[in-house]
Amino acid sequence: MGGATGASRLQSRADSIPDELRPEALALSIDLCERSADPDQQDWLGSYSRSAQLIELYLKVIHEYCVENSVNFQRQIEITYLHELGHHLGLGEQALLDRGL
Repeated sequence: MGGATGASRLQSRADSIPDELRPEALALSIDLCERSADPDQQDWLGSYSRSAQLIELYLKVIHEYCVENSVNFQRQIEITYLHELGHHLGLGEQALLDRGL
């Protein structure tokens, strides 16, 4: 459901990010996991850790979400990545939702 190829694809997605934000996107690591290790976050699609400079995407949860909501899996991965990148850039949940992320 993704693996290293998925992470590479997301890193290459930085090409579409505005020039002034691209260094921030490229500085982050991306891990693709099935689910969060935190039992309180089992339904989260992704997470961002400022201290680790890490975005985690939970592919099994994203896949389940896509099946339940008839959403394109690849597109939802991109949306989730951009959502977590938005947290890195300082945007809160409402600001991200207002932007469709």
